[in-house]
Amino acid sequence: MANNKTVRDLEKQLEQLRQEARTDRIPVSQSCKELLNYCETHMNDDYFLCKTEKANPFKEPKPTCQLL
Repeated sequence: MANNKTVRDLEKQLEQLRQEARTDRIPVSQSCKELLNYCETHMNDDYFLCKTEKANPFKEPKPTCQLL
């Protein structure tokens, strides 16, 4: 019984390894270039990288006191 479980576990591991081996991969250098390109392209949209005169979308609104 324990032997059958071990065989099933090994078959599952083998299938997982086969799936991972079929995965398309790209070099780290290419991935880094693409990431830098993306960051440079979208830099103006990121408030923390490029402060502009626009209102800070992450700033907590100030509480207002209203008298009736």
